Amino acid sequence: MKQKVYKKKSLYKRIRHYLRIWRRIVKSGLKRSFFNKKVFVARLFRTAFVIGAQLLLLDVIFSGSGDYVGWTKPQTYLVLGIWNVVNYSCWSLFGINFNLLQDKVLSGSFDYTLLKPVSSWCLASFGDFFIHNLVNVLSGFVLIGYYIYMEWGSISIFNCIFLIFAILISIVICYFIFLFFASFIIAEPRTGTISISKELVGVTKYPIDIFGSSLSFVFYTFVPIGFITTVPANLLIGRTSYVYLLYGLFVTVLLGIISIGMWNRNLKKYCSMNS
Repeated sequence: MKQKVYKKKSLYKRIRHYLRIWRRIVKSGLKRSFFNKKVFVARLFRTAFVIGAQLLLLDVIFSGSGDYVGWTKPQTYLVLGIWNVVNYSCWSLFGINFNLLQDKVLSGSFDYTLLKPVSSWCLASFGDFFIHNLVNVLSGFVLIGYYIYMEWGSISIFNCIFLIFAILISIVICYFIFLFFASFIIAEPRTGTISISKELVGVTKYPIDIFGSSLSFVFYTFVPIGFITTVPANLLIGRTSYVYLLYGLFVTVLLGIISIGMWNRNLKKYCSMNS
């Protein structure tokens, strides 16, 4: 009797498979939390508070001059708006999942993740969906919209298209940064390395130029957080070439290879708490 040989799924079929899984996860998250009106209203108030606090800080920074390290006040609003969109989108999609990873490893429930017929890094990242964090993304769109309104005459449709692609690249870069540092929690759950990714993303709340040329070089190469907010903002403003998008794609692929490789390496060191 011939043994049945199972062929490996093509890349296209695997992508479709993972998209179907994530669609069910999103539906489950929506059913669980979307109709909680009290939480939704509380998030709206939190969004208003976030915008108010951020604008108050910028008013203090720009109180003595019209620009700061080459950035005007509306341009800084733009950077801050992009950060709000990227940051809160990340927390809704995968940030909270990574934040809960340590508890899952310590409780032994991470074992169930390894038993699923899905890549462990994918399920650990997108195992749940939190719609309420997307409400805070509104604050980002408000600030981006304000800049576009103020500078409408100098913005082309291509600048807007470049911005959209750049924000998508930013979210993927953030994801791989989180994945890289979360991987160390598997090998040693009490290291708290996920907080490093939070701090790195937090740095991008304001233009990278404020750190000087030396650190800016590092933030565009070895630690590519400059692509999270500063590059997208410069693309919309029109003072950066679209070539930076290609460079950002290259950085994203390289960072993805490193992050997934580090996850798989630390996964070999995983020791179940149930054993």
